[in-house]
Amino acid sequence: MRADGLEHVPADGGVVIASQHRSNYDAFVIGLPLHRPLRLMAKAELYRLRPMAWVLRSGGAFKVERGKSDTAAVDRAIEMLHEGWAVAIYPEGTRGRKGKPPPRPRSGAARIALTSGVPMIPVAIRGTDRVRLFPPRLPRFVARFGSPLETADLAGLPLRDAARALTNRWEEAIAQLRAELP
Repeated sequence: MRADGLEHVPADGGVVIASQHRSNYDAFVIGLPLHRPLRLMAKAELYRLRPMAWVLRSGGAFKVERGKSDTAAVDRAIEMLHEGWAVAIYPEGTRGRKGKPPPRPRSGAARIALTSGVPMIPVAIRGTDRVRLFPPRLPRFVARFGSPLETADLAGLPLRDAARALTNRWEEAIAQLRAELP
């Protein structure tokens, strides 16, 4: 596994880690190289199986109901950020599939970062969508952490507009980071 750009992640204080989403292994690839604990916003469907729910809760994840405005999950994320945690959120909301364009990102991660007043770090990943359990195949994983996205010029905008602008910046940053992946 290789991780580049870790110097962009603050050593302490709240930060939104906004990664693209390719597989269920993404959380490991973005979380393992960090030198601080990571809290993950995970879809509620993963909590249906007790062993998986236990693993997620033990790892510090919290659930979000997708497809609707889950204010409890948003409030929990903002609370964690104010407490100084690094919180991982996938702006795409669901995994991208091979051969198809990635889903259009939603503005929730940007809204949470803007509301909390914390930096939002884009992360591009490679390799997690090529894991095979049978026959076993473990490809090389790469994560590239980008610079915090600029938000100073968004201060006077309504939250909805600012969040959409920040989400667009995230998309641009991901495209650039992906182009730089080895």
